[in-house]
Amino acid sequence: MKGIDVKRGVAATMERIVANTGSAFRSLEVKWFGNTAGINFERHGAQIDATVVFPSLGELAEVDRGTFNNLIGFALHEGLGHALYTNNEPWDDARTTQGQYVGQLINGLEDPRIEQRAIDSGFAPNSKFLFENLINAVLARDGYVEPDDLKNIPFLLAVEGQRLNGYHVNAPSITDQSPLAVHLHEALESAKRSINTEGVVLAAVKLYEQIKKYADEQQGSESKPEGDGKGDQKKPPTDDSGASQGDSQGNPLGQQGKQDSDQGDPSGQGDPSEKSGDKGGSKGKLDGGRKVDPASFIESEVKDKAMASKENTPRPYTNKPVIETFTWE
Repeated sequence: MKGIDVKRGVAATMERIVANTGSAFRSLEVKWFGNTAGINFERHGAQIDATVVFPSLGELAEVDRGTFNNLIGFALHEGLGHALYTNNEPWDDARTTQGQYVGQLINGLEDPRIEQRAIDSGFAPNSKFLFENLINAVLARDGYVEPDDLKNIPFLLAVEGQRLNGYHVNAPSITDQSPLAVHLHEALESAKRSINTEGVVLAAVKLYEQIKKYADEQQGSESKPEGDGKGDQKKPPTDDSGASQGDSQGNPLGQQGKQDSDQGDPSGQGDPSEKSGDKGGSKGKLDGGRKVDPASFIESEVKDKAMASKENTPRPYTNKPVIETFTWE
């Protein structure tokens, strides 16, 4: 199908969502520009202003049905899931005080929760099918992660949380193979029972303490000398400082309400999550893991289908206009 039909399909879907939710949205926009995917939303009392952003898509580009379904799934994940059911304040506070890795743990636990809320709402009857297709498309392209790779625990949480939602995930469960299996199960069940983002944040912070404890133990074990019969000796301290890699979500939007945006470290203390487990090999590191949010996958899906420069030239409409903004007073 052509890019222009894809845009119309996404716009029409979001228009139906807004209508189904009644007065929940004050305004909703769908924009296609640049190379970024994400959402920006703000609450004004009981109503929401939201903008779902997709990368530039040429109106004459050919888009297959699978990609179209993934674009719809992403729009529902962001515009129906996060916009309606995520509270940014506790998420942002935890990330600011405890580091980007904690923010990613929250993301991994929050994504399945808001998708289940979206499914239960009935506002988009086919949302479960679309969410399931999207995660399986990500796994088909990039594979799964290793159960003992600490930096990828956030991604593991997202996948296993979606499995708990009842999705048919095209990869075997690996939670029980993790050295932190008990704590992962506890966090997943706690997040699933949570009625809001605050509950998810508490579960993520509690899990982070266990991950940090395990990473510190592994680091201590790695620092002991081997084969000299003097187990009480320690290696000289090494400098584990380094520039922060920032938010592994890599969000360039810089807009309020984008859950995975890199807000930096206003405390000036650096990311505490980067201090643990960075001497036990790559699997002991807590930074640099797979992105939890499907935004980067969506960006890659349409990166070769950007709007050509000639398509930016104003021209008269010959068909139905592309409606990308909806406002209900």
